[in-house]
Amino acid sequence: MQLRAAKHVAWRGLGDLPQFVWARPLVGAWLVIDLWAGFSGLCLALLAMGTRFHAVAAENDPIPAQATQQCLSQVVAVDAVENVTGAVLRPFLQRRTVRGIILGGGSPCQGNSALNPDRKGLADVRSQQPLQLRRIREELEALPECRNLDIVTFLENVASMPLDVRDQYTEWVGFPPIVMDAAACGWVQRRRLLWLGCRGRGVSPERTPPDGWEWVQHSDKPIPAKVHCDGGFAPLFDASEVVRAHGVGAMHPFTREFWHPTDRVKLVAPEAAAKFFSDDRRFPPSAYEEASLLWRQHEWRQPFPEERCQMMGLPAQCLQAVNGPPAVRRQPQNSLIGNGFHLPMIVALFCLLPGALSSKIPRTPLDLEEAALKDRLVGTVWEPGRLAASPGLLSSDQVVEGMRSAIFSEFTVGHAVWHSVRQKLKPLAIWQLQAFSAWALGRGIVLDSLGPTPITRQHRAELFAGLTGQRYPGNSRKGLDHLLPPGLGKEQHMEAAGRLPSPFRLREWPDPDVDFVLHAVAVWRQHLASYSAQCRRVLTQVSKALQPLETALATFRCVSASRVAAQKRPGMMAFLTVMLRWPDLKQPVQMIRGYPIVGDVHPVVCFGPSQVGKLYQWLSGWGLRPKKPSGASRARGFRFTPSAFTRPRCWNSKRVSVRVFLPDRTSIGVSAGASGDRWSAFLLYNQMGRSAP
Repeated sequence: MQLRAAKHVAWRGLGDLPQFVWARPLVGAWLVIDLWAGFSGLCLALLAMGTRFHAVAAENDPIPAQATQQCLSQVVAVDAVENVTGAVLRPFLQRRTVRGIILGGGSPCQGNSALNPDRKGLADVRSQQPLQLRRIREELEALPECRNLDIVTFLENVASMPLDVRDQYTEWVGFPPIVMDAAACGWVQRRRLLWLGCRGRGVSPERTPPDGWEWVQHSDKPIPAKVHCDGGFAPLFDASEVVRAHGVGAMHPFTREFWHPTDRVKLVAPEAAAKFFSDDRRFPPSAYEEASLLWRQHEWRQPFPEERCQMMGLPAQCLQAVNGPPAVRRQPQNSLIGNGFHLPMIVALFCLLPGALSSKIPRTPLDLEEAALKDRLVGTVWEPGRLAASPGLLSSDQVVEGMRSAIFSEFTVGHAVWHSVRQKLKPLAIWQLQAFSAWALGRGIVLDSLGPTPITRQHRAELFAGLTGQRYPGNSRKGLDHLLPPGLGKEQHMEAAGRLPSPFRLREWPDPDVDFVLHAVAVWRQHLASYSAQCRRVLTQVSKALQPLETALATFRCVSASRVAAQKRPGMMAFLTVMLRWPDLKQPVQMIRGYPIVGDVHPVVCFGPSQVGKLYQWLSGWGLRPKKPSGASRARGFRFTPSAFTRPRCWNSKRVSVRVFLPDRTSIGVSAGASGDRWSAFLLYNQMGRSAP
């Protein structure tokens, strides 16, 4: 048996397998041991569910075995159930890793069926075939390779079997059966006893569905939805009505085709008995009732094998292995279907299997990437337990107090609102949003100066030089300054240059935010997306916690703000302002009061006191050359005097004006008077160049 080198089973027949959107595949890879396989209906059902598996099929009839090899070439064939042993399967289990083993099939039912007047029950050798199922299961359970595997036992047989046979099968299998009838799908009856379970736990519709599964309401749609019959024939019933009637009115069960005895003729109507004899007694007399035939006006016939396949949910390609003319092929094809499964019924049965399986907690293999991530996190702000215990971070009470006293003090928000927000923020991990603050404190950065850093042309030149390039000479204000005074001579120049750091060394970005982002990328790498998702979940929780405050602030919103910023959230903006230590505290208020855009405008305080020199460098990049190295500053905003700058030819000596051109060619003029305490902003020109009103 070549199971050790076998591949996963795949459908190789013409056409497609039936698809059942309501069926979810079994998780993991499985080994399927299909006993009394026929053309491997069990494998077809598992493939229709989308399950991945290797398979062994035990069948002593060469015709269905050949059909299996044509459509499921990866299935390993065995000529008898008795030849399936644990020792034969052990090499495969030693080489392959599987979730579990599905063992079983539909055992011979001729000795149990009520259609057989001479049935002998357990006295019939064929009725004792499930003993082989128990033998194989016991041999597998004794293998050390199966110690942690789920061995699923499956058995199917007729529901009309004697009670003593049913009890004996239940004892051999280890759990009771359930009854299923294919008539509920709307087309054909097939009442069966089905045993399916694992480790003594059998499936049952009363069992609670596993995680990710749910029971659905009974539908009135037949399965399959339509059946196409040749020659204009059709059944007399409506399959949808049969489904709504819970299977009442479906066709007689499909059986094997052979010369049937006449003992059951007395149980049917005379018309059905006459059809039984006129059709050479190919099927039981009850199979000739009107509802079990296909009709075209007054003509009737039995369904063809291809039509029977449709009603059973089977692909017709399974019958193509039978050779010969149509009249010769018909009998073995009908017998194959009579011995086979109703595919949707088996799929529905296996949908119940996860509820009977034991919980699997697979051993997680060593993840080298995760181990490397843990090593990189050591010593950083993200080291487990470090960020939550870092000093200097804001608590939820401090954040709420900062929002209440520093930002929204001019609004009368009720105490109950602030108390509600405080209680909702308290259990949240807002420390997870302060990784940048903890990182900045670790580098000795004062948190009060975490505003934006203007990037000057000098900064750009230094950054570009760090990439081994220089665009402008040293005497240009866009390039790097001379490191050594001229006139030293060659030897002195070389000696002095050797003591200096390289001007082309890599330099940090002036704004620490960029350094923090690069540091996070270097530490988290491909796991950064997962960490970011955690932070976004905390932000979502914070947004929900601030909802009472947002509702209260909405009552203070002016008319213009309600028209253009009704969806903005000043409460969330205030939370982020406090958390980020952002110097400008007026933006949340302006989302309620509106932004002043004409007349006197208060200064926007984004630059901290330590950035005065950087601001002068930025002004120098615009052509404003200060005569003094620094200017006067106040606690809020900056003050510049006209004497501090050389007057460009386009400016007068009393005020400094800056014109900014927007992408739509509209220019905004900003002018600062001699006092410098307040700024005036006004629109100088519109897009067409005309003065704005």
